[in-house]
Amino acid sequence: MIPRKWEVWLVDMPFEEVEGSKPRPALVIDSQTQSILVGKMTKHPPRDGYPNEYQLIDWKGAGLSIQTTLRLSKMVKLPPSSFLQKMGIIRTVDQVNIRNMLREIAAKKE
Repeated sequence: MIPRKWEVWLVDMPFEEVEGSKPRPALVIDSQTQSILVGKMTKHPPRDGYPNEYQLIDWKGAGLSIQTTLRLSKMVKLPPSSFLQKMGIIRTVDQVNIRNMLREIAAKKE
């Protein structure tokens, strides 16, 4: 199964500061390349001073078991082999909000 945009997957996510990895949910942002761009997800609420973090409205509908925050400041590219299991798909209300955030991020980079 090929990961598609807006799907939530359990992935083998590498640690940032030390060697190793652990399974964690991630949102597929772009799957048009060999490396698949994902946004990390966490159970922690959005942090003050981090504008690119979004708390999902319909986290249950996305196949998640707890309230979840998407950290668009923590996007990474992963190989297809890192994708362990499809959990669900982000619902429309969250897709619209996330799409708007991605546009804002892209505009700031220009």
